[in-house]
Amino acid sequence: MELRNGIFVVVFGCVMASAATHSADLLTKSAIARELHGNNMLHRVMYADAQPQAGTQKLATQALDARSSDPITVQSRAFRANGVIPERYSDYGDGISPPLSLSGLPANTRAIVLVMEDPDAKSASPFVHWLAVLPPELTQIPEGVPPTRSPRELSGGQQGNNSRRGIGYFGPRPPAGDPPHRYYFQIFALDTTPDLPAGFDRRALLEAMQGHVLAKGTLIGTFARQR
Repeated sequence: MELRNGIFVVVFGCVMASAATHSADLLTKSAIARELHGNNMLHRVMYADAQPQAGTQKLATQALDARSSDPITVQSRAFRANGVIPERYSDYGDGISPPLSLSGLPANTRAIVLVMEDPDAKSASPFVHWLAVLPPELTQIPEGVPPTRSPRELSGGQQGNNSRRGIGYFGPRPPAGDPPHRYYFQIFALDTTPDLPAGFDRRALLEAMQGHVLAKGTLIGTFARQR
């Protein structure tokens, strides 16, 4: 194994193929490991600096444009905007979802989408803590929504998979000693009700929302776990 310009190269075989035989365009720092085949040799490439950069991932609100510039107001009686999320709503505490209040939804809203993400997690995309598609009349989301696909608390709404591959809400759980992570409770008003499979994930949800966002809004809370 050799270190070349910040790249560890492990070669299986008796002869090293020239690095010039592989276009630099094939080497992306978003990958932790990639296998390249050439000249009947197998090379394994690992990046010394491949750790994702926290806080650089694109949030759902950044990925989706809204027709209206008027934001939806998102509030919680559990914490103020940009304030600390109480530990009981974290995975270190009771792990229950916080209550949310929505206002300023467009009159022609057909569905509400909730996406809670942590862009400060060291992952290739924001860590998804909560996905839900809600009926337009549900402007008060109660505390402690159960982790089931269609809990009665959501009045016919359905929840998707978080990044832990579980249904519903997964509370903040940053590594102990990390600076405070930011948690974005993002709300979208849609002009249609998306047709989604059971256990839908972020990718499927955002694809179904493309071109249908009337307005959006965000509430940010923070959380850190002391050592």
